[in-house]
Amino acid sequence: MKKQASLILLLWLMLAATFTVSAQETCSKQVDDKKVEIKVINKTDKPFTVNWVDHECKEGKSDQEVAPGETFEGISYNGHVFRVREAGTNNLLQEIVIDSDNPVTTVTAPPAQEVVSDSANPVTAPPAQETCSKQVDDKKVEIKVINKTDKPFTVNWVDHECKEGKSDQEVAPGETFEGISYNGHVFRVREAGTNNLLQEIVIDSANPVTTVSAPPS
Repeated sequence: MKKQASLILLLWLMLAATFTVSAQETCSKQVDDKKVEIKVINKTDKPFTVNWVDHECKEGKSDQEVAPGETFEGISYNGHVFRVREAGTNNLLQEIVIDSDNPVTTVTAPPAQEVVSDSANPVTAPPAQETCSKQVDDKKVEIKVINKTDKPFTVNWVDHECKEGKSDQEVAPGETFEGISYNGHVFRVREAGTNNLLQEIVIDSANPVTTVSAPPS
């Protein structure tokens, strides 16, 4: 059963929570007065909280835990910022800047250790690469990853502890993945189905567009 946060609850979290100054400097901005019905889906194996960041960059602490498989729902505004943190450890899982064009965010778990190929025999995934995301600065980068292969792929974020998430968004041939990230963050592009690594991307604002081409024949 999905947990829902009503407008009253969300406003209460915004106004009445005990705020703590966070290390990140991303602040909520009032872009316009358009209300956005947001959803944050928990695809991890642990509960998390969804914390609002106010206009002075102070992060609140929600007492509503979203269990694995459940969804946080609420009403916010374009330009507002939320941080998703693992319950108990308070580890930052994802930062969300509200955009009415993308009101649904899926927070995913790290990939499984075993990948099943098209054959009947399972194959063990190769050891994880040791490239980790680093917070070089607080500059947001609008990234694009263009699929010039003949198969769909996923674009998976690698966190600061070198753990790779698993996106459930497949980018079809000829289409483009678009998102917002930061300089120094790392993504791995993997072929859908086989999970083969096609390309590793380290975000650089000087080169925000990456084209993933098909391997030579």
